[in-house]
Amino acid sequence: MARLLFSCVLATVVGAGSAWAHHTVPGRVHPTVTIAQPVLADGKPLAAGTYELWISEDRPEVGAGAPSDAQRVVEFAQNGKVVAREIAEVFPTGSRQVVGTSGSSGAAKARVEMLKGGEFLRVSVNDADGRYLIHLPTGTTPAAPVAAPAQ
Repeated sequence: MARLLFSCVLATVVGAGSAWAHHTVPGRVHPTVTIAQPVLADGKPLAAGTYELWISEDRPEVGAGAPSDAQRVVEFAQNGKVVAREIAEVFPTGSRQVVGTSGSSGAAKARVEMLKGGEFLRVSVNDADGRYLIHLPTGTTPAAPVAAPAQ
């Protein structure tokens, strides 16, 4: 009996060692986000709609096959099915200063905002582990100023 109890305690302690451990759970759901216009995710069209965000343990390679510690793959899901994937920039909690009431309560929160110029939609997710920023191109480019005809 003592061995069984010791094994359970050891498994719990070892499993709690990683700061990113909760992202390894398949189907880890973050808040839902509503994207009001079509955008591009991983270079492919992503329709306007409501999506669940799942942050995976997948990390893009950054030369010589080494995974990036500053990025994660985020999956956009509808009805439990992944419909798009995109890279998120990761800012771990320890690397940013808490100001005023900006500290995280541990519950994941998401925000969607159009960036100035309308070229990108930014999705930001804050949770106990840090902040994740995803930039989705809108497929629009600002209109170039029309030059006055030469006289």
